[in-house]
Amino acid sequence: GYRVRPANEKYRFLRYLALPGKAIISFGIRRGAPDNVVTVIPFTPDIIESRRREMLEIGELRKNVPVIAGLLPKIYAETSFRQRSCFVISEIAGTTVDRNVAQLWSITARAAELLGRMTEQTLRWPNQADHVHDVELRHLFESFAHRYPSLATSTAAFVDPLRAQLSKHACPTVRLHGDYKLENLILDPKTLEIRGVIDWEHSRPASFPLID
Repeated sequence: GYRVRPANEKYRFLRYLALPGKAIISFGIRRGAPDNVVTVIPFTPDIIESRRREMLEIGELRKNVPVIAGLLPKIYAETSFRQRSCFVISEIAGTTVDRNVAQLWSITARAAELLGRMTEQTLRWPNQADHVHDVELRHLFESFAHRYPSLATSTAAFVDPLRAQLSKHACPTVRLHGDYKLENLILDPKTLEIRGVIDWEHSRPASFPLID
């Protein structure tokens, strides 16, 4: 029921997207302009917390993972509107792919190459005493059970056998995106070069490489 108007009169409303638990509003001079911003207005506490996690994660990535630093929003800040938390994020101009297109294999190859370079920069071999694998295995199955409650009981039976197998092997960990797919890559519409990687709220600082 609110009317949102940018303070900068050069900016105008570009588009609005309503998703479960949040609204996403884009402002700018024109579509594709470099100074456009996206405002995310969460309506539930869990989405507020997920945005805060993403904001902190992007800050860590920008400092510690050079291969991805230039592909992140330059601005990610929490503010408030009518006593409601909201998040202002600089928009990464470009396009996404959410369907089968002629250049799909080329785009997929570039996405895989970027993921490989991020893996190389963040790979580490934790000690068994760190219990990283136990923590990540538990998180993985808890996330799955939260998303698919009807399968929670049947999948829980896999936890102990997997933990036993992992304890026998040296397994590396990497910085995990958590939802790495073409829809979360921003591409140059002409060259198809990757301009940005978005939606880091499921990221983990040290997890299993093959999840991404």
